[in-house]
Amino acid sequence: MAWTKEQLMAIEKSGSNIIVSAGAGSGKTAVLSERVIYKLTHGIHIDELLILTFTRAAAEEMKDRIRDNIKKKPELASELDAIDSAYITTFDSFALSVVKKYHYLVGVKKDISITDESLVTLATDDILDDIFDRAYARGDEKFENLLKKYTIKNDSPIRKAILELIKKIDSYIDKDAYFTYLENEFYSDDSLNKILDDFESYVSEMKKKLSLELERGYSYFEEEFKTKMDDVLLPLLNTTSLEELATFKATRLPNLPRGSTDETKEAKEKVKACMAELLSLIQFGDRKKIKEDILNTKETVEALVDILRSYYTQLAIFKKENDIFTFGDIASLAITILRDNEEAREELKNKFKEIMIDEYQDTNDVQETFISMISNENVYMVGDIKQSIYRFRGSNPSIFKDKYDHYSNSDGGYKIDLIKNFRSRSEVLENVNFIFALLMDDSLGGAAYTVSHEMVYGNTLYDDQRMNELDYNCEIIEYDSDETKNFSNAEIEIFAI
Repeated sequence: MAWTKEQLMAIEKSGSNIIVSAGAGSGKTAVLSERVIYKLTHGIHIDELLILTFTRAAAEEMKDRIRDNIKKKPELASELDAIDSAYITTFDSFALSVVKKYHYLVGVKKDISITDESLVTLATDDILDDIFDRAYARGDEKFENLLKKYTIKNDSPIRKAILELIKKIDSYIDKDAYFTYLENEFYSDDSLNKILDDFESYVSEMKKKLSLELERGYSYFEEEFKTKMDDVLLPLLNTTSLEELATFKATRLPNLPRGSTDETKEAKEKVKACMAELLSLIQFGDRKKIKEDILNTKETVEALVDILRSYYTQLAIFKKENDIFTFGDIASLAITILRDNEEAREELKNKFKEIMIDEYQDTNDVQETFISMISNENVYMVGDIKQSIYRFRGSNPSIFKDKYDHYSNSDGGYKIDLIKNFRSRSEVLENVNFIFALLMDDSLGGAAYTVSHEMVYGNTLYDDQRMNELDYNCEIIEYDSDETKNFSNAEIEIFAI
């Protein structure tokens, strides 16, 4: 099939940072590999491109596809010799290659290797044991107050909380700067006022959400009931402060008229749910109360920071003594090299004519920082925020969303949408669009689905391959729970299918 206008643009557009929002079945991989060929035919060599993928398997698949495409063009034969050593790899592998190349700048061995994370997990338990034992032995007042406040029988709740904090903080590039911020800046008036302003903005968003749901309900409500709903909700929606909002804590919606339809009942329930969500924010009190509550956490935070500082100090000693490095350590070392050594940074920045990143919606903050140090308005990002599934591993889809929103306004780069789907029948796409138009928006899912993310039917060959007696639309199967508990809901679902 010929390239669409949007695909061709995604293949040929250059001269700035570019983000390509590529929906499912839109030919993303084909476009990405064809862009490589386009670059090669316009004077760029394969070893002048940095192509980063999410997994090793994806990197190998990309390399094979590019190799096959090069073979179709005799004039590019010389590039075949370089394909195996080309930078078509994962973020982790590329970061490791940078550390190995500049190892002498950070005092590590050239043959540095990645160690199994389980060794660090075992060390973590031993280090926390040591930190806690020392705190008990010296009678640390902050530590003892922490235990009194949050534990009853033993210190396991605090240990569990610290392990969860470690998982989060491990993704921070400069941990010491974060701890210093908590100690010196977080509790300042400017910081607390910013938190309070953000909270009030969130309250305003919840009001808008309630107002929108009320407006939708007007389509189902009778005039008399509309008036009653307005009498109750408009004063609440017109509040201008948290203190004023608190006076509506006991608000109740009027009863529906007898004989109301199921649609009307559902519309009211949606309004009720939005109102409950808004009023739940009253529990935090007014600005003064919220500020006091945050300030009351200061001693707790200081105690936790002391523990975490000690933990990371001891962990660094353990890793150095045992020559242990995780993927996270390698990424941090790579960033340290680039941050502190302009010559290394400029060498990499000048080496690559373009940096291509696949599955950009799964990029994390460390990777984004790393790329920003070696880029030169030449980053080509491909992804689909609707397919972001790796938050649990530290990915930050808001990186994709922020760039998409800015580039949509020609702020910092160029945005291209690939929304035509060449994989599925029209019925499949219509059904998916119908469902997600109801569910997904900027606040839920990070994508304004009906604005720019609805999939468009692209493979019209399906129109010639249909059996008229078949219904290609989705079928929704409903089932009841088994109140006798002979079968689980999962089992009942299997039976239904």
